[in-house]
Amino acid sequence: MKEKYPLFRIQKFIFKTQLWVLGLFSFSIFYSLYESKPLEVLTQQISLRAPASIAVEEPHSTDVLKLDCGMPTTLKANSYQVRIESFFCEKNFKKLSVKNKSTGSDASIFKRSPATFTTDYIHLQKGENLISFSYKKESEEVTREIILIRN
Repeated sequence: MKEKYPLFRIQKFIFKTQLWVLGLFSFSIFYSLYESKPLEVLTQQISLRAPASIAVEEPHSTDVLKLDCGMPTTLKANSYQVRIESFFCEKNFKKLSVKNKSTGSDASIFKRSPATFTTDYIHLQKGENLISFSYKKESEEVTREIILIRN
């Protein structure tokens, strides 16, 4: 028996092949969209890149400064916040307070022993930060100041 339309089988084969290829192509696009995140990877690589010959030092989030009585007037810090540890240089004083005058924030004072204290973390702005230590000795108020420079 002779087929009435001989091209019909070829057209069905081509149509099925096209559907199969379209299905594979759609699956691969769908899979690539949910499996890899090229934009996130690209932005992470760009933010970490720097010239190989230049060492880029990023600030730490926190740092601890240990001060003594003969503390310098200018110190450098490479962090966003610092905690100051020191000991009491004067005897018979009352009410110690520490303040970052550049940001206006007061630090909390914690006595670690009868002779030492520490502060909570003091936020530093970029550039110079004027840190003021105030205490009362007998009837007068004494203020000592240091400059912390955050890079």
